[in-house]
Amino acid sequence: MSERFYEVELSLIYCWRGVILFGLNTASYKFALGKSLMEFASAEKEFIHMPELADRFSHHIAEHIKQSPKQSTHKGDVKFFDICEKFNSGEISKEALVEFTTKNAFNDVIKRFHVINGKEIPKPFYLDERKGSDGVGSGYLSDINGSLHRNQRRLYYQIEVDCEKNHNLM
Repeated sequence: MSERFYEVELSLIYCWRGVILFGLNTASYKFALGKSLMEFASAEKEFIHMPELADRFSHHIAEHIKQSPKQSTHKGDVKFFDICEKFNSGEISKEALVEFTTKNAFNDVIKRFHVINGKEIPKPFYLDERKGSDGVGSGYLSDINGSLHRNQRRLYYQIEVDCEKNHNLM
């Protein structure tokens, strides 16, 4: 019997594809985090402070909300999406959006980003070094997988994220 593709030792490329296609997060959050990580990796940043990540992450979610319906498994309104809509309509500033995002938007997406089929992938793309028992609002992500920005195939990752976005999955 042959191995299933998701049971094979995964390369960095397959880990990325697996996270994007099968990861535990809802699509909007996962794609926004993936795209943000790619931007930081392309800039060869190895440490991302949470406000920096919040700036890029909230930008991608706000842009998505302008173009496509939100994706969330949460029943009822999602306050973060509401805040992004307020930013889009000019009701709140970019600073207020980033501050809210830093404190509230990363509760699950950072912890779950590397989880596929109930297991953490063997090659995580970052280390979660946020401080505090809740891991919210302070600290940073580090080791933005060195091979992510050095890998010659990084454009394929970006293309995959963009393809998902263009098909209204993000």
